[in-house]
Amino acid sequence: MQDTVLRTMEWLAQAAENPRGCVEEWDRAPLVPQPLMIGKTFDLVTVHSRVGARVLEMYDRDHIPAGGAVVDVRVMKAGFLVYRDSAVPPPLTISLACNASYQTRSSGRKGFVLLCSPEHHEDSSPRWLRIPGEGGTYTFILNELTHKLAEVALEGVAFPIDDVPPPAPSYR
Repeated sequence: MQDTVLRTMEWLAQAAENPRGCVEEWDRAPLVPQPLMIGKTFDLVTVHSRVGARVLEMYDRDHIPAGGAVVDVRVMKAGFLVYRDSAVPPPLTISLACNASYQTRSSGRKGFVLLCSPEHHEDSSPRWLRIPGEGGTYTFILNELTHKLAEVALEGVAFPIDDVPPPAPSYR
C-alpha cells in the first residue's frame, strides 16, 4: 500500500515545477498543499461538491472506476482529474424538465491546483475523495459525468451549484 501511495505521489509531483521538491515538501509536511500545474500531467474538471459526491456514489453503485477526485468544502467544489489534453469542453450545462441545472467547468491549461499529499487524503484541505491509482488513474469524465449529472437531475435533487463562481479558464 505504501509503495502505491509513494508512486502516486511521485506521479502527481510530475505536475509541479520542481517535482523532487514537491515530494520532499509532502514528506516533510503532507497536509500543506503544493501547486501542481494543470495541463502538464492532467487536466481538472470541477463541479459543485455535492454534485461531485453524488456522482462518486453513482460510480460506486455502477462499479465504474473513478480516478483522482478532490473536494474543497471551503468553496464547495469537487474536482476530477482527467486525461491531459482530453477534449474537455467549455462549460457543459445539463438542464432538464425538473429545472435543475448542473455545470462542469474545465480549468484549462496553464492553471494551478493546490493539492495535499495523497498519503494523508482524509485530513487535508482540499481533501482527496479518491486518490489516483499508481501511475495516474483517470475518470473518463466527459461521457460518464454527463450521464451521471443527468441522472442526478432526473432524481429531482435540487441544490444550487453556482454559490461560488469557479475560476475562469485560462487558455494561454
